[in-house]
Amino acid sequence: MRGDALEFDGADDAVRLPYQDRLPLGTKDFTASLWFRYTATGGEQPLLWMGGIGTTQPQVWMRAEPASHRITALITTRSGAAAPTSASVRTASAYNDGQWHHLALRRGGGLLTLSVDGTAVGAADVPGSVSRNSPFGVHVGQRMDSRAYFTGAIDEVRVYDRALSDDELSAPPSREVTRDTVLYLPMDQVRGGH
Repeated sequence: MRGDALEFDGADDAVRLPYQDRLPLGTKDFTASLWFRYTATGGEQPLLWMGGIGTTQPQVWMRAEPASHRITALITTRSGAAAPTSASVRTASAYNDGQWHHLALRRGGGLLTLSVDGTAVGAADVPGSVSRNSPFGVHVGQRMDSRAYFTGAIDEVRVYDRALSDDELSAPPSREVTRDTVLYLPMDQVRGGH
């Protein structure tokens, strides 16, 4: 990846964003993407976590699972009084080779698609809201409950409130922010502490 990236130590480094009115994705299509590199061989490696945590909370997350040789993405939705439902999708590799990789999770057209460097795997989407009415926090490099932290580097975190096309996902990185970009973190500087 070009430019700077944020390095995470796996112990306590994370980026945490407060609630933003623009961010809750609700029932809409969306795309979440980022660049990552790491070499960890074990543990849960959270890349991006939005919303809640647990089996009953609406949420969206992407994490590497190197011991299981995969990257997993999951959404949990709520629809009215119905029980929550989840859909997950997994890659066939952990991509823990120390090289930069582009990761994207797309919800659109009835599918949940996870792609790494343009290679996509998909699963059926589940109806409902991924954010409901609760605060929709965003954590990069950390689970929402602080039980796992990422060891590696993350760059160019973006969330769009629509499903990007395959061509858009494979386009070279750009610092352009479009009106459908609801979150953009270039990850080249941070301020503050815990």
